[in-house]
Amino acid sequence: MKSARILVIAAIVVIAWSLTLSRAYAQPQMVNVSGHIYDENGEPLQGVNVYFYIYAKLSFEITEQYYRFTTDASGAFSGQIDPRARYIVYIVGSSIDEYIPVKIDLSEIDTLKVNSIRINVKMKRAATVRISGSPIFIGGIPLRYTLTVLNRDGQPYSKAEGTVEIEEAEQNLTLMPEYLHEYGQSNDAYILAKISSLSMEKAYVPYEEPVRLKFLYTVFDERDRLLKKIETTLGSYEAPLEIGDEGYLVDVTHISLKADIETERRDIDYARRLIAEYEALGFYLVEENRMLQEAEKLVNDAQRLWSEGKGIDDIVPLLEKVYTLTRDIIPRKIHFARDIAWEGGIVLPVFLALFSAIVAYYFFEDNRKKMMMFFGTYILMVLLFAQLYPGFPLLWKLNREIFLAATSASFLGIFAFFYLFERYFEEIEVPTKITSMAAISTAFMLAKRFSKLKKFRTSITIFSITILIWAVVTLASFSTVYVKVTSNSPIDIPPGQSIITIRRVTNETVSPLNPLTDYQILSHHYTLYPRIQDDLSKSVEIIVKGKVVHHIAGVDPKDPILGKYISLNYGEALLPKSFIGLVRPGENITLKFESPEMKFKLNLKVAGFLGDEIATVRDPDGLPPIVTHPSIKEAQLNTSDIIFVNRASLEDALKGIVSPFSKSIKIYTVVMLGVKNTKTLANDLLERRGGDYIISFCSEGTCKILKYGVKVQGIVEQGLAFLVPIFIVAFNVLATMVSIVRERRREIFIFVTAGFNPLHVALVFLAEAVIYGLISGGLGYVLGMATFKLAQITAISENVLLREKLEWYWGFLAIVISVIVSILGAFKPAMDAAFMFSPTKEKKIKVEAHVKEKRRERISATMASKIYTFSQRISEVEVEIFQPFVVGRLSDLKYGMVEKVENIKEHEEEERPDGTRIRRITFDYILSHDVEKPVTLESELRIIKDAYSENYRVELEVRPKEEAPITLMEHVARIIRDILKDWEKEKDRLL
Repeated sequence: MKSARILVIAAIVVIAWSLTLSRAYAQPQMVNVSGHIYDENGEPLQGVNVYFYIYAKLSFEITEQYYRFTTDASGAFSGQIDPRARYIVYIVGSSIDEYIPVKIDLSEIDTLKVNSIRINVKMKRAATVRISGSPIFIGGIPLRYTLTVLNRDGQPYSKAEGTVEIEEAEQNLTLMPEYLHEYGQSNDAYILAKISSLSMEKAYVPYEEPVRLKFLYTVFDERDRLLKKIETTLGSYEAPLEIGDEGYLVDVTHISLKADIETERRDIDYARRLIAEYEALGFYLVEENRMLQEAEKLVNDAQRLWSEGKGIDDIVPLLEKVYTLTRDIIPRKIHFARDIAWEGGIVLPVFLALFSAIVAYYFFEDNRKKMMMFFGTYILMVLLFAQLYPGFPLLWKLNREIFLAATSASFLGIFAFFYLFERYFEEIEVPTKITSMAAISTAFMLAKRFSKLKKFRTSITIFSITILIWAVVTLASFSTVYVKVTSNSPIDIPPGQSIITIRRVTNETVSPLNPLTDYQILSHHYTLYPRIQDDLSKSVEIIVKGKVVHHIAGVDPKDPILGKYISLNYGEALLPKSFIGLVRPGENITLKFESPEMKFKLNLKVAGFLGDEIATVRDPDGLPPIVTHPSIKEAQLNTSDIIFVNRASLEDALKGIVSPFSKSIKIYTVVMLGVKNTKTLANDLLERRGGDYIISFCSEGTCKILKYGVKVQGIVEQGLAFLVPIFIVAFNVLATMVSIVRERRREIFIFVTAGFNPLHVALVFLAEAVIYGLISGGLGYVLGMATFKLAQITAISENVLLREKLEWYWGFLAIVISVIVSILGAFKPAMDAAFMFSPTKEKKIKVEAHVKEKRRERISATMASKIYTFSQRISEVEVEIFQPFVVGRLSDLKYGMVEKVENIKEHEEEERPDGTRIRRITFDYILSHDVEKPVTLESELRIIKDAYSENYRVELEVRPKEEAPITLMEHVARIIRDILKDWEKEKDRLL
């Protein structure tokens, strides 16, 4: 009972306290504010505006944004403010340019406890600083900027003369006013621009006092995907700014361009460090060094133009190319080469092991010496390529386990192949029947020994082929490279229309464009139609009459691609078909856009509903103009989940939002119209944008797609110059082999008498040429790789353009080319040797086609039976109809003259002990066409149901009474197959 009484009393106290508070908030006692405003000499200032800006509201009943009071002739002002808010006070002169605005921050003061506020401030004469332009940032998006006024020591110029006395019930507080010292796109400047005549393009500093100006802007840097702040200080302690009546101009664009030049110099340093890192691993990066030199020249040109006072039209294209070269093209080329070298580092040990085995087999006959030579040569080659081929140190640096596994596996695999399978290639010792394996083994054994007899001639031949392979490996441009690639567009446009589209694709994902460099700067010179839409990487909701869709797009009615399908006037929208019945065409609606970053409303008029044909529209690059899924593989326009609005209407809704295209609305594609030289401009744009961009251009009715990608450049593209040394070397081998054949007439006669046929004889000489090719190919490749290393050490500064062969297949390709050239040279001498002592020649005789057929029939004649199976399956329900159907079709063939069926018999169904059931139809098939006498084929058609099967299968056994060709038996099987096909067509009707 006592506890219940306590609860009742506590409830009454809480209710009373709540009523007191609600009365206090509902009927607040206004706070008295007053004060005097003077100039710096103590004279009162008339007409000064004192703004009490409501920073935060504590009650929904407050509708005002600020309170404004104006001083009288004595410089005094007074008034009252609502205590249910937090305030920031701004004091602005009657002429905004005459005095520096004063700020008093009361946002931390609990106004409910304040009885009065008294402000006494001296304002200081101002000099005007004009802010022009907007910041430019290469390689990212500039977001906002501020201009801060500093004193000579570099501290904010904020301390103002005066006091702010705040009277509370329990205590009195004293605050110090401060001069407004942050301008541009600062919060204070934004607030004052809304409530007064202050311009965000102006700043105010003390008149003719030494000051400094700090220009600071925030950017989103795409290099590391981070927000960064860049600042520049105008004036110094030794040489401060003293601004008077003439004022001062801060060219934001000019200042940011200087910072961009310094940023690009750092990008050049980054590219230089990257090149040096990979050159230390052995990569020959002459093209990358040339690009780096080009970037340095471009940034120096940009520096010179900036010093001459040139603007963004002259400087930005140069800096964009520098950024693309240093942060995109050079790194992509290096990383592309790195990936190739990584792959080569894993596969190339196989070539080294194979070449080591070839060398060991060439120099030694004894297996023990072969193995020792193989092992020693392989170790030497691995150590050598660790210096010559960058893939080896790269693989060793990044993953030693893979390197050791690759080299070990290659050694063991080649060792096992050559030394475990050697017994299958044994040389013949006594005259007997020569097998193919024995012939190959003997031919290579003889060729190897013959090549050692004439060492000088062998050396000359090997040297000539080696030089050829060295030239091909070193100088040929047959390689996979990362370059600009042009391809045909899947669409065409009407003749006379020239357009360019710009799209960005990063890691197979459609990405937003840079609103500054891809739209705003280009729009100064070209007619651009951007397609703006919601950020595809974020979740947004567009609400119309309670119904939610997830995408919105702003389209210009003059868009050369989309304008044919969507023509929206200002304030109009197209809705998905799912809104039919919910809204009517011509009805006014309110669209609500909501995302974690921003919210806005848009009043629109329904122009109609989206048709399905818009989903099939494609840009010249083959992708939809507007996509609702970011993946390139799944890029499509989902017309049921998007609202189209007029672009100008959507852009107007974003006005007042700082950097609107950096939040939840992005530009994804831009169309340029009316360009004169589309190909030149498209190439220039791609060089300024880099590998993430796809530029498509159309002119004269055809369209092309331009982007960076992988391309294989071959010898043929560079001309037929390499065919000349190939023919020279082949001729050298030819001359060598001709002399060899003439020298070895006695050996050739011995080969023939020993049982060699002409092919075996030719194989001996071809094998000798193959040995030359195997040795020369490997040596040429090693010499070529050594040339790249030598060029890297001695000629990299001379820009000797050699394309390093990092692909693993070049070692094998060198051997293949060498062997082919050797065989080409040896083929004619080998044929001469083959038929030098051959007593006969093969003679071909023409035979008529029907004679060949007769021969084939005689050869294939047989008396054995043959069984044919068919794929058809017959159910138990169908079999009772199927069997009479077959008998009927066979009966139709009884009356033939050339071929006919006789003795058709149906046998009763037979069931075997294992459950197999068999129905039999026997008949004789008689043929008398194109045969000497009639042929009778005894045939039995079986309809079999196995014990484990639910259906019957069909098979045919054909047995000739006398000898007959197989072709006639197959003819009977074809007839049964045709009957079964007729059954499949007619069984539904028959059943």
